[in-house]
Parts: sequence; C-alpha cells; structure tokens
Amino acid sequence: MMSEEEAIGKTKEIYQDIKEMLGIDFVPNMYKFMASKPSYLETNWNKIKAVMKGPGKLDRLTKEIIAVAVSAVIGVNIESRFTLLRCRSWDWMTKVFSN
Repeated sequence: MMSEEEAIGKTKEIYQDIKEMLGIDFVPNMYKFMASKPSYLETNWNKIKAVMKGPGKLDRLTKEIIAVAVSAVIGVNIESRFTLLRCRSWDWMTKVFSN
C-alpha cells in the first residue's frame, strides 16, 4: 500500500485527481493498494472516472448511491465511506425524495 506521502510522479497526480473528483481530502485505501503497480492504478482510475463522469441515463449522484447500496449488500464497508461522505455533502436525501 502506497501512502500519499510516498507517492511520486504519475501516482501522485492520480492521487490528486482522485481527491478532486471525489471531493474528499484523502485517498481511499483501494487506490493505495493499486498504486504498487502505477499502470494498474491509472487504468482502473480511468475506468472509474469514465463510468462516474461519463454520459448515460443516470446522473453521478444516482451512480454513487447505487455504489453505496451495492457495497452494503456485498459487505464492503471501508471503501464506501468516501461515497457516503460525498452523498451527505450533496444532501442527497433532499434531492432523491423531493418531488
């Protein structure tokens, strides 16, 4: 696992991109584990960005809520916290249930 302090070059740039896109001030451990192989980290991060930011029938908020729900069902609690923080910051309950 590569800490943020140990990251250099491309890995450091990807870490910064992760924090900016997710609107958080830390790099989730999932990405720190991938960083032992920078090309693997880059490939996976680019796929995640494409899904979350790319066009589609679902907006980003809905995609993130689905990610939280799936994580809860399959028992992945640690890494879903960044998504939970993001949803809370968007006041997603208001957005989802206001009609």
